Amino acid sequence: MLLPTPKISLIGVYFGPLPFYSSLYFKSAGANPSIDFLIVSDQAPPVPLPANVRFLSVDRKAFENMTSEKLGRKVRVASPRKLCDYRPAYGRIFQDYLTDSDYWGHIDLDMVWGNIVKFVRDPLACGYEIISGNARHLCGPFTIFRNNKRLRELFLKIPDLFNKLNSFEQFAMDEREFDFIVKRSGISIASSCSYHTRHNLSLAEFSRFVSDEPIYQRIIKAHELVDLRQMRLPSLWRSGEVWTCLPSEKPDRIKLMNKMFVHLSVRKVSVTVDFENDLVLPRQG
Repeated sequence: MLLPTPKISLIGVYFGPLPFYSSLYFKSAGANPSIDFLIVSDQAPPVPLPANVRFLSVDRKAFENMTSEKLGRKVRVASPRKLCDYRPAYGRIFQDYLTDSDYWGHIDLDMVWGNIVKFVRDPLACGYEIISGNARHLCGPFTIFRNNKRLRELFLKIPDLFNKLNSFEQFAMDEREFDFIVKRSGISIASSCSYHTRHNLSLAEFSRFVSDEPIYQRIIKAHELVDLRQMRLPSLWRSGEVWTCLPSEKPDRIKLMNKMFVHLSVRKVSVTVDFENDLVLPRQG
């Protein structure tokens, strides 16, 4: 018998026009009904919005005021990219929105979600206090923390914190300095949970999996454009699951990797999205 999944709230702060693929982002978020998403943005919310997605309309100045009040020190956000430095503090900044949550986490909006619970259920059952989507360090696009006072305030141990928050320089504190603080604290961390299932299919089997010959052909041809080290593209979203397509060791087969999410900010590879077929491909040309 499976134990109830703890209540998880994921927080994404994003200023400026939403990514062109945001409709697929929200569609995939809505396919995770047991997860609460809190999206903080200066943009109008998309319509319709999934029931598990809450949209908080806040511009950068209002976010600065909110954060200054919660942290007890005046702060400024020099640019939208500086938000990565603020992520370790989200548990405190948005504490009022987390009263019913067992875990809170920070996320990106340049993503397509798979089945989140499928990938975090085991580490949650084992009692891990932090779960990261990266094997080496805390993951900016997906890290969740147990919702307690210690973890909500652990970011305060970052050296020279407020000068760094107010600096124009980007420190990536969510993945670097906070990672060091967390690991030094002895808190239990589960990592490398963002993918685990691979299937080697023949091209005929893959064609049936995709259920559309033209899409199948587009995916196969797109493999020539993929930066394979990223292991992100091409990707399909099917019934709440994300599958990344990779070449197999054998030329007549293809490897499918089932993932918790696909991150679309891939260096040197821009993407195009087939919204009708929920397909993400490297952009040609």
